[in-house]
Amino acid sequence: MTTNTSVAKRETVIEHVLARLKAIGISKVFGVAGDYAFSVDDAVMNSTDLEWVGCCNELNANVEMKDILAELTRRITKHTGSPPVKPASLGPVGGRRREPITAEMLYPRWANFLKPNDLLITETGTSAMGLAFALLPRGATFHNQALWGSIGWATPAAFGAAVAAPTRRVVLVTGDGSH
Repeated sequence: MTTNTSVAKRETVIEHVLARLKAIGISKVFGVAGDYAFSVDDAVMNSTDLEWVGCCNELNANVEMKDILAELTRRITKHTGSPPVKPASLGPVGGRRREPITAEMLYPRWANFLKPNDLLITETGTSAMGLAFALLPRGATFHNQALWGSIGWATPAAFGAAVAAPTRRVVLVTGDGSH
């Protein structure tokens, strides 16, 4: 009986993606460094076929945030010439039956749907950007997790908010890409 000791190397997902990028003529990849993407960043930087075009973050910028803040504080002068920004609505509710749904029509409707003391939880993406500027009723709060760009956060966050604040109405705005 003979034993085959050679094991075929399986292609990783990122190796497959990089090969497809090369196959369709992509030569440069822009990325934003972040610890959620280090393995992808490393694979692109180690590729002989792709050039990494990106920005740095606090882990590879060779500068500390305290130094950046100190320099910004030194350079920024206090500005007192403009009045404070006053909150405003997202605009009038528009749109008619059988017209395409647009952001200009949708966000004012959602904003008008909100009631005092609501907990508004939005998914990362366009809903967060559109509703972040809504004039909220008294006591209503807006919650979003845009820092890591992760989708799928809003639904469990809304569940947790409903459990933590059972007397408040929780409004969840999410999309099908999040599940």
